[in-house]
Formats: sequence, C-alpha cells, structure tokens
Amino acid sequence: MKNDKEIKKIIVLDDSDYYNLVLTKQIEHFVDGLKLKNETEFKVDSYLSTNTFFLELKSDTDLVILDFYIEDGTSTLSVLRRIKTKCKKAKIIVISQFRNLNTSVKSLLNGANKFIYKDKNALPKICRSIEELLLNKNY
Repeated sequence: MKNDKEIKKIIVLDDSDYYNLVLTKQIEHFVDGLKLKNETEFKVDSYLSTNTFFLELKSDTDLVILDFYIEDGTSTLSVLRRIKTKCKKAKIIVISQFRNLNTSVKSLLNGANKFIYKDKNALPKICRSIEELLLNKNY
C-alpha cells in the first residue's frame, strides 16, 4: 500500500540550546497527535546557527520558527527576507523573549505570519499556530 500522506516540513532556528530542544520536542509531540487526525506527516528539524540553517534550508520548507534575537550577529530581518526568497510558500513564526511592539511590527512587515512572545504560554501558542498555518485551522 502506497503512503499518500503529505509531508509538512517544520524548522526551528533558535540559538539557545535549551529552548531549541524544549521547543523542538514540544512540536514533535504535538505533530504526532496531529498526524493521527489528518492525512499529513510532519518532519521537524532544528538549528542553532543561521549558517547551518541556510546550508540545509530547502525551498519546500513549510514553516520556520525563528528566534528574533540570534546571537551570531545575523539580522533577523535579513533572515526573514532570505527565507521568503528561497521558500516562497513558507510560513514564518517569529518568537522573542522581549515584549517590544517595534520588534513585532518589523517582523510582520518583513514577512512573518505570526509573532509570539516567549512567555509561559508560548509553547501552546506556537503549537496552535502550527495547526492554524499548516492545516488551515482557526482558533
């Protein structure tokens, strides 16, 4: 029997070892539940640096979760533009531990679909956003 399930590719780019691991594991757990309800498979990858991220980034990426403050000196706004250039259909969620209206507006104006603060509710918000953006479910 042939597997006709669509594969959605999700990438996490966050330079914090700990938060990257926690977020990636949470997403993997969440999408395991989603694939039981949908005709969709998910592949989740994560990166700690923009260099490795851009070396591995494929044009068929469906969703990127991007930390706004990356400590390798790369401008997040330039990362957003590069993602949008290479992955025309990719959705982007920008996350940040700082509540700054200017940061969120700049992210949204430069191609992000969502901006989520890294607070105690960030993980469930990110998971709901994955379902909303990739499976067209609205909350």
